[in-house]
Amino acid sequence: MSTEKGLACLLLVGDTAADATAWVALEGQVDTGFEGSSDLADTTDKTSDGWKTGMGTTRSGTVSVSGNLKPAGARPNFDALQTAWVTGGTHDCKIVFDVAGTGFQGVFSVTSFSVNGSATDAGKYSMTLTPTAALVGLP
Repeated sequence: MSTEKGLACLLLVGDTAADATAWVALEGQVDTGFEGSSDLADTTDKTSDGWKTGMGTTRSGTVSVSGNLKPAGARPNFDALQTAWVTGGTHDCKIVFDVAGTGFQGVFSVTSFSVNGSATDAGKYSMTLTPTAALVGLP
């Protein structure tokens, strides 16, 4: 069985903050990831024969992305996410895992934002995005 190339895992940014109709990869991406989790309510009782039982209650997820900072004027999607962070707004985004486009789509808030640079390397950025509502699974 073959494996999927990491290049296919991308953060795609909507052409508008809401109700996006087109999607473009965030400029300069090097590392992109998705982490999902769910909370489990403990339903263990005296009839569980010593086994812990549970029921899923809520789900959450985060997208982390980092990369090389592009020059001003050549990074419209980066600038859109920076604006969302500055204003406390949201932006439509997709995280895709593979060339088939499997992943999630939704409205995200930028919950962390970092830019740094040194004299001996390219400028770097990193962001964490958290969905503000339920994500929609992509085929």
